[in-house]
Amino acid sequence: AVAKSSKAEELEKVAKVMRLTSDIVSRIVTGKEMTMNLALGRYKVWAMNNLTGRTAGSHISYVTKWIKDFNLEKVTPASIEDSMVSGWVNSQGKGDENLKASTRRVRKAALSSFLDYCYNKGWMLTKPADLCRVQMDKLTHQQKETKSHEAMNDEDIKALMKEADAFWQMAIHLASVTGLRLGDVCALEWACFDGNTVTVWTDKRDKRISVRVPRAVINSICDLPVSDPTYLFPDRREVYRDVNRRAGLSVQFKRLCNRAAEKSGRNGLKKKSFHGLRSYYAKSKKADGVKTETIAKDLGHSSTKTTDVYLNTKQ
Repeated sequence: AVAKSSKAEELEKVAKVMRLTSDIVSRIVTGKEMTMNLALGRYKVWAMNNLTGRTAGSHISYVTKWIKDFNLEKVTPASIEDSMVSGWVNSQGKGDENLKASTRRVRKAALSSFLDYCYNKGWMLTKPADLCRVQMDKLTHQQKETKSHEAMNDEDIKALMKEADAFWQMAIHLASVTGLRLGDVCALEWACFDGNTVTVWTDKRDKRISVRVPRAVINSICDLPVSDPTYLFPDRREVYRDVNRRAGLSVQFKRLCNRAAEKSGRNGLKKKSFHGLRSYYAKSKKADGVKTETIAKDLGHSSTKTTDVYLNTKQ
């Protein structure tokens, strides 16, 4: 009776409205002091401390390009609309007309991460990226298809080893018998090796994988000069960790492929990448009778469907 006479329900509703109003005013005032350039600067610090190096670098690169393409440097985060996100993710303008659906999803993920950060900081009242989707109906068949990597074969590897320097010889050797990505090879630590097993936390997904390594490869690793107490290839690791220099490693390998192709006459090498060594590993294991589930675990795949793509690539 007392509660009813004091209109407690109405008082509670008023209190909620007051709290909501206070929150909104706080967000708006804070947002007026913030520009997209300043927000990006703070996001970079957060991303480098909270995301994997690979993901942080990718997100920062895409967000920077989006802000530049739409001239958003001096606007406030609160002024961002969903059309600005969708317009960039689904762009068919010059240079974007052949973008794969997978690349567009990565673009959206990058903007979602950045704009969610701005929202949680109180610099904007909505999450415009949540309303955006990749418009598959506007893409061609080729854009929808997943990019495939051609697998290396024994003759390719022999040709590459003849032209490679010490680092690339070891990287090729390791990748062919473990399926490790180039970034994981660059970041290898001495502590990763225990007997005939190498254990790494993959750079792409932060997954822990353990793979047996042939004794001959272990012996080669033991013969490497020790220039750093922690890392096998400290210089290459620094290059890979630098977002602005990382692509240079792929360029180096592409040049190696071209050089090996010209010397050996294996022109197919010009179309292949370091990733082809992961397919080589998968196919080699399958030929030895290893189950697809085991191969998927070695490669750090969450689904055997991804592994099947590697197993079905042409050589």
